[in-house]
Amino acid sequence: MKTDTPSLETPQAARLRRRQLIRQLLERDKTPLAILFMAAVVGTLVGLAAVAFDKGVAWLQNQRMGALVHTADNYPLLLTVAFLCSAVLAMFGYFLVRKYAPEAGGSGIPEIEGALEDQRPVRWWRVLPVKFFGGLGTLGGGMVLGREGPTVQIGGNIGRMVLDIFRLKGDEARHTLLATGAAAGLAAAFNAPLAGILFIIEEMRPQFRYTLI
Repeated sequence: MKTDTPSLETPQAARLRRRQLIRQLLERDKTPLAILFMAAVVGTLVGLAAVAFDKGVAWLQNQRMGALVHTADNYPLLLTVAFLCSAVLAMFGYFLVRKYAPEAGGSGIPEIEGALEDQRPVRWWRVLPVKFFGGLGTLGGGMVLGREGPTVQIGGNIGRMVLDIFRLKGDEARHTLLATGAAAGLAAAFNAPLAGILFIIEEMRPQFRYTLI
């Protein structure tokens, strides 16, 4: 009995099929190329900011622990130095938020959700420095907090900053860059790119524009 042998796909045919698939995906995607390019710029900037934030927190924590090591032999002095270091750094963050950018308080995720719904303004020129340095103070002071909240808000504000600097118009550009920045912030916090996409879909699904995928 004769069996039919499956035809093997040649390398040229495989390349042609991949090109056709890519062309179909590009034709199906309605997002303007300029917005996609700006989204890549936002992702890069958010990644750099997240690395700087992480390095800054680690440096402050090392400095604080170094000060405690020098007083380890004196228990009362150790408690005093530990309390003062944490209190000063935490109060520094509180002062920045209270005086210059109250919207930078908390995790920052509700602010980004509100911005995607056109309910809250994004004042990136004051939120970015306050969230960055205030977050350094609170996290560097040993507060039991995570980096994902600050990096999400920093990322969303960087997205709005790029939108304003390049003067992009339209709701699609605004939603895309805000969502891109927030997703990049979470992905950088956990070193998990797919987690950023899932976070946007899960946490912000009423506001998320699925054409961004």
